[in-house]
Amino acid sequence: MRIAVVGARRQAQGIGQHVALHLHDLGADVTAIVGTREETIEEARIQLRDSCGLNVRGYLSVEQVLDSESLDALAICSPDRFHRQHLQLALEARLHVLCEKPLIFEPPLDPVAAAEPIVAGFADAGRVLMVNQQWPYTLPTFDKLYPELNIFDEPLERLEMLL
Repeated sequence: MRIAVVGARRQAQGIGQHVALHLHDLGADVTAIVGTREETIEEARIQLRDSCGLNVRGYLSVEQVLDSESLDALAICSPDRFHRQHLQLALEARLHVLCEKPLIFEPPLDPVAAAEPIVAGFADAGRVLMVNQQWPYTLPTFDKLYPELNIFDEPLERLEMLL
């Protein structure tokens, strides 16, 4: 599977870089990244090369990467104010998407109402749309909310859900 990562530079937490590394570890061919400036794209390319040997091409826009690369999927790790635009472009290109949380957050828009047509579009196109969540408080909170379900001798270590 050929994937491009939008927002792969490690600036603060570096979620895009982590997503690129995990996708690579899972066997994906991470071929390209999208950034906002030539300097930051080069910085991200160096980080990915040095951390796991990835040699990716860099682009200044999602439109550029879609025009230039033959992709199967897009990992959207850009700032959330760009998610809806990037999701729409990926949907038009009929790509599978892993999108960083939140899926859509553009106050004052209702995030559910704004996301519904995009989610429906992915479903109608038969494309996977996943939201990447890091929920460090999920398991302890689940334990507190449902103590009667803690029937094991060891604490919960995994929780799966369909939203």
